[in-house]
Amino acid sequence: MDFGRKSRPGLPDWHEVSAAIRYVTGDKPGDHLVTRWTRALAQLHRTRRVSPERVDEIDRRRVELVALINQWVATHLAPPRADADAVGPVADALVAAYVDAESLLMARDEVTGEILHSAWSQVGYLATQWADLVAAVVDGQPCPPGRC
Repeated sequence: MDFGRKSRPGLPDWHEVSAAIRYVTGDKPGDHLVTRWTRALAQLHRTRRVSPERVDEIDRRRVELVALINQWVATHLAPPRADADAVGPVADALVAAYVDAESLLMARDEVTGEILHSAWSQVGYLATQWADLVAAVVDGQPCPPGRC
């Protein structure tokens, strides 16, 4: 799936990250490594919900993936930007929020509309934070105050 990625090295936009969380992308040759790792984070967050006995193992793997994302940014995007080390943690937070909202959506008879709305609003907030962070790290645009 081509999301209009620029030919120069960059980070996937929030559409690509969202697609990876939903298993639409991130598993094919040529997919951006960050989308592959985001997809893996989504699988780990989903597994964490159904296998609480594996939380320690899963969280260790999440830490590794966050570090891989940050290492990719440090290696492929030059010069290094001030917020580059935030990319992995923001990806993990976005995935976590999406999986939480998805879980609430599946249990919609048991949760209020207000709770569901709040959960998806958090996903939207983090998607915006991702977009701001990509602009800061890739293009050198400063993040709005309090957003990155």
